[in-house]
Amino acid sequence: FDALEKLWAQDMTVNTPFNQVVKSSSGRVRTGAVTYASFVRNIESVQIHGDTAIAMGNEVVMPSGKSVGAGTTIRRRYTNIWMKRDGQWLLTARHAHVICAN
Repeated sequence: FDALEKLWAQDMTVNTPFNQVVKSSSGRVRTGAVTYASFVRNIESVQIHGDTAIAMGNEVVMPSGKSVGAGTTIRRRYTNIWMKRDGQWLLTARHAHVICAN
């Protein structure tokens, strides 16, 4: 977690797969309510516009422990927005949603 936190802007906001918009400081990852047995991110697109980068793609996660959906495989789409601040790229905003099975 300490390594991840170094990549997060202090004001990072997340639109979660749980239909909530939260600041990273109060999010489920930080509080330990979300843990993963596996997490695979596939980057499909990266656009860089000055000091802003937008990454989009899909993720395949397997929650563990007491996390919602523990033991199942969940597929979702994501958009991560990075901004260069004081010479460092920081994750500033994120949106993720679960892909519904057809």
